Formats: sequence, C-alpha cells, structure tokens
Amino acid sequence: MKKRIRFTSLVTLLTFLLVLALPQNMYAASTVTLDWDTNYQNIDGFGVSEAFHQSNNIALLGDTKKNEIYDLLFSTTKGAGFSIFRSILGDGGTWGNAEDGPNKTMQPSETTWDWKESNDDQIPMYKEIREKYGIDKLLYTAWSPPAWMKSNGSTSRGTIKADKYQAYATYLAEHIKNYKSKFGIDITHIGISNEPNLETNYSSCTWSSSQFKTFMKDYLVPTFDKENITAKVIMGEPMACTESFAIDSLNDATASKRTDIVGCHNYGSTYVAFPTTKSKGKGIWMTEVSDMNGNDITINDGLKWAKEVHDFMTITQGNSWSYWWGACYKTHNGEGLIQMNMGAKTYTVAKRLYTIGQYARFIRPEWQRFSATASPVSGVYVTAYKDPATGEFAVVAINNGSSDQSVSFNLKGFTASAVTPYTTSASQNLAEGSSIAVSGSSFTGNLPAKSVTTFVGAKPTKKVSGYISSSSSDLKEGFKVEAEGTSTLTDDKGYFELTNIPENTTETTVKISKDGYLAREIKNVKVSGTLGTNGNPVEIWAGDTTQDGAINMADVLQIAKFFNSTSGSTKYNAEADLSNDGVVNMADVLIVAKHFNATIDSYPAL
Repeated sequence: MKKRIRFTSLVTLLTFLLVLALPQNMYAASTVTLDWDTNYQNIDGFGVSEAFHQSNNIALLGDTKKNEIYDLLFSTTKGAGFSIFRSILGDGGTWGNAEDGPNKTMQPSETTWDWKESNDDQIPMYKEIREKYGIDKLLYTAWSPPAWMKSNGSTSRGTIKADKYQAYATYLAEHIKNYKSKFGIDITHIGISNEPNLETNYSSCTWSSSQFKTFMKDYLVPTFDKENITAKVIMGEPMACTESFAIDSLNDATASKRTDIVGCHNYGSTYVAFPTTKSKGKGIWMTEVSDMNGNDITINDGLKWAKEVHDFMTITQGNSWSYWWGACYKTHNGEGLIQMNMGAKTYTVAKRLYTIGQYARFIRPEWQRFSATASPVSGVYVTAYKDPATGEFAVVAINNGSSDQSVSFNLKGFTASAVTPYTTSASQNLAEGSSIAVSGSSFTGNLPAKSVTTFVGAKPTKKVSGYISSSSSDLKEGFKVEAEGTSTLTDDKGYFELTNIPENTTETTVKISKDGYLAREIKNVKVSGTLGTNGNPVEIWAGDTTQDGAINMADVLQIAKFFNSTSGSTKYNAEADLSNDGVVNMADVLIVAKHFNATIDSYPAL
C-alpha cells in the first residue's frame, strides 16, 4: 500500500512539473456564434463634447496640434472616429473663467437677442469637423435656461419659473432656427436639460418628471410643431442611467410625440434596461460619462471603458454612447480622452480613446447590432454590428484577462472571404493586423491579453446590372427597376444596377416600369447575371398611357384627349407625349400602333 501511495505521489509530482514546463500562453479555443438574422438596436453613433471652452482651448495649442487632436477624435483612419458632437447651449452664466466657464447666451434678457457667432466658440470647431470628417449629428444641450427664466435669478442651481415655460420653448426653437439661418449649422438634436437631479455651483437647473411632461405637452410640442422644428428632442440626461425622468412624458400622448430620445449619464450607476422607452419605440442615448477622480491613462482604464460600452449595448440596448470631453485642459483626472497642458502647449492621449475607438471608428451611424455570444469564456466580451445596406460588419471582442485567448467565430446566416483585425493593447493603438481568411463559415482570431480587438469584414454583395432602351425616343433615364424589394432608377444612358440582392438567391423577377410605358417583368434572373449590355439592351415599349398593362384603344383615346397640345400649355400631358417632342400629335399615335394589343407577356423571352 505504501508503494502505491509513493507511486501515485510521484506521478502527481511529474504531472505538476510538466505543467510548469509548458508555455504559459497555451489556451483552448472558445466559440462565438455570430447570427446575422437575429437583430437588435440600430446605432446612431458615438460622441464627445468640447463644451465649456474646450474647443477654444484646443485652438490655443496652435493649428498643428489642433489638427492632430481633431484627427485623433474624429478621423476614421487616424483616430477614434467619433460621429456625434455634443455642445452646450450658452446660458450667460458668470461663474468660471475663459478656460472652463459657460458660453454667453444669445438671449440675455426677455426682449433682447444677441446673435453673434463669437458668443459660441464651439461653432468654428464644429464647422471644421463637419467639413473635414462629415460630422452631421450635432447635439446642443441646455445646462440651464438664462438666469432671467430661473426661480433664483441665477444660472446656477434653482429651477425654471412656471411662467417662463413658453419663453424657454421659444428660446430652444429660436436657437435651432437661427443657428441654421445665421451660422449655417443644423442642430440635429436638442437636449432640454443636463442632469436635472443635480444642483451645482456651475450651470444647472432641476426638473422633475412631472415638470418635464407639462413643459413638453403644453409648450414645447405646440411650439416646435408651429415652427416646423425637425430636430430630435432628447429628454432628461440625468446623472444616472435611468429612464425615470422621462416616464411621465412617455406615457402622455402629446408629450411623447416629441420625446424622441431618452437621454442619460452614467455617473455612479450601472447600466439597466429602459422598458418603457423601448415599448414606445424611442431612442436611448448615453450622452455623458467620465472619471472625475482617477487619472489612469493605461490599458487597464481603457478596458474599463470598453466594458462600459459593451454593457450599454447589451443591457440597456442603447443607440448612442458618448464620453464627456474629447480633449480638455485638465491633466489631473479622467474627464478627457486627451489631456492638454495649456502652458506647455502639449497633450497626452489616454488609452481609453483607443479602446472606445475600437467601437466608434468601425460601428458607424445607421448600423445595427446583431447577435453574438456575449461571453464565450470568462473575461472575454463580444458584440457584433453590421451595415444592413452594404453588408459590412464589425465584431468587437474585449479580453480582460492576463493571457491570450483564441476564439473561433462561427458565421450563421452569412459568410465572408476574410476579416481584418484592429487591436488596442498596452503596446498597440488601433493597430491593423494581418487579414484572417474565413474558412467555410468560420474564422479563428487571437485576442491578446488585456486588449480590445475589432474584426472587420464584409458580407459579399450581389448585383444585377444592365442597359435599357426605349422604343420611342432617346430619353432613357427615369425607369424604375425593382428586384426582391430593391429599387433604382436608370442614369441618363439608360444604365441601371441593383445591389443588395438577398444572399443565396439563384433566381428572381426583375420589373422595369415607367409612366407611359408597358411594364416589363423578366423572370428567373440570376443575381450575379447581367440584363443586357450596351450593345444589346433590354427593350421596353412605349404606349401604355393608361397604365393598364396593355397597349390598346384606351391609350389612343388618352392621346386624343390631349391631341395637338404643346409643352407649357394647361392641356398638355407629358405621359401622352410618348415621342417626347413637346407635342401630343400623330407621332404618339403611331407609337401606340407599333405595339398595338401588346401586353406584358408579349415581350420576347430573354
């Protein structure tokens, strides 16, 4: 018995020593299923703010540094690729200073408007990034109404007077209208409050859910309707991730009409579901979060923020996520993604810019989240996104662990030829890796320890292309071409192209139509084929002026109604002018006669 015990102990010892001798980065592959046809929320974008004069602070670093910072924040090739710009609606507060104070107000008193671009130093920055990077989502949030609307006569603390609700609704509408007419800027989103549950020594204004409902129902909705304001209204933006400040408005039929998006922040809270918001079909934006305390700019901090984005997308299932400051003058905490030293005119980039950029650069507005195994192994978190229009997709994988992980990604409902990984780690910043081939319906990706990797690929697109020739004139543009729900119009040469035909479609019916022409259906078209060429176009016959699917006496009678009328006269009808010569005459009757009694089935087979 003693010998057996000693032998067992020896085996255990040898096994232990063997394990120690093995490379410590060995791992077994985990599996993630990417299901193209199981879809979740649409994505509106990712954003940052340069409120409280940070836009001006960036400019003070000089053009070279300014352009570098702009690239880091908004470029989709050199930086994080943010697509939303959040600004403060100036309230004229007197606290703070030129480095971090509020903007001037455009309405310093109830009877005075002061529309000067110099009142808002965010305008020049926005115009630059709109021109250079195509940023077209602009959110202006009011931290406080002007002091003359407030209960305490100050932009700090207090609440809005009940008798100033109409003035405030008008104030918001006038900003949207005049920023367009005077500055050439479209405010696409307007936030009516910032952190309504917080009283501060800087610009602030408390609101309750009930106050919001009254303001929306009785003042903002009728005012915006009257002024034809199309900007989307963001409700609430409280300190925590909650829909509670929007509930009363969401449950009121009138207020809900313009409660387009429920906004929140995420200071000291966790991400939760917004069931009422979702049930009403409204958007969810997390418009601000940062670290007011620590100053960690390492990958550990970067991973924390990547996980925040993951949780917001999977738990709250929100549509937009924004950090607080993109670049800021503070170097002692985590309020900015880029920390500027205003004295030395230098800046430092935190890792969080790049880890958040693993989402923002690749997941673009109009994209949609689709199903992915959320956590295939402890410490690994995965989400997937796609552009339904183009078939492009991005899979973001966080590895919080201290060891590399190999993950097998199984593609369900789609395929791709290859994916390209981009990685941020302790030593990499959105670094492009080597292309990974997709074998069959899967690929294997390596996730380095403490990293975020985005795998970018594209579902193959199929198309039908061809040429159309009409039988009546050289006017070939304007034909509507449809296949399986897609649609296009021909160009001035009669050329058309259909894209995004459903995957694996081997045959479909293409319909070509135009007013005054006999519609043509071409059956059993392969999605990879071509419908005619420049030298041998698909022909479509003119003459069906009544659009009844046949060229017959009814079409002759239709022409007779407008006979001898000319272009510009009240009697003239372009659909009866089949020859497109500006006159309804015998030439048009002859066109009808050419294919008289023809129907959609009369076309020669292709």
